[in-house]
Amino acid sequence: MKFSISTSFYRHSHLVEQIYQQILAQTYLDWEWVVKDSLLEICSKDSRVKYFEQSRKKECFYNPHRGCSGDIIVQFDSDDFAYPRILEVYNHLFLKHPDVVGISC
Repeated sequence: MKFSISTSFYRHSHLVEQIYQQILAQTYLDWEWVVKDSLLEICSKDSRVKYFEQSRKKECFYNPHRGCSGDIIVQFDSDDFAYPRILEVYNHLFLKHPDVVGISC
């Protein structure tokens, strides 16, 4: 199961490196991170990080699935804290309960 992590950094660009390091620390490795705004430098360094250009501000905040190719879409806000095992726990829950279509925290 592949996770697409969607993050928009509207007015929180100072938190980019913090959330990036938390995503890199994930124990579950089948993920992509779809970023918005101007994070092209990170995209050029890591093929799992994909840039999605918005046609208007907050487009992907309201529609986090835009630009994602994973089986499950997870929206991490720029000021969220992503525990290292969060994707592993989500994967376990989705496999254990296949009728579940979403998780909200």
